[in-house]
Amino acid sequence: MQPESSPVLPPRARIRLPTTFAARIGGLRTLHVSAATVGQGLAAVVASHPVLTSLIWLNARELNPVIMVFHNETLVRDDTLDTPLADGDTVDVVPAVESG
Repeated sequence: MQPESSPVLPPRARIRLPTTFAARIGGLRTLHVSAATVGQGLAAVVASHPVLTSLIWLNARELNPVIMVFHNETLVRDDTLDTPLADGDTVDVVPAVESG
């Protein structure tokens, strides 16, 4: 009899949110998600906290231009949302700063 294999779980990453976002979800600034990519991690955040959807996403595959997303300190853009996550990775969502 073969032993059952354990299911392969996606990596567990930390998503850090700005204070303005956290205020909308009871003050939570750090969320832990299981996701294979940065985009899936952000999707998991809004699945758990739909009030953040329009703050993070412009549409299904574009980030809202009022934020910047960093994966382990590397800027993530719409075309790099499929960047793989590893256990312990950090994704930071920060407000974009405009000057004028």
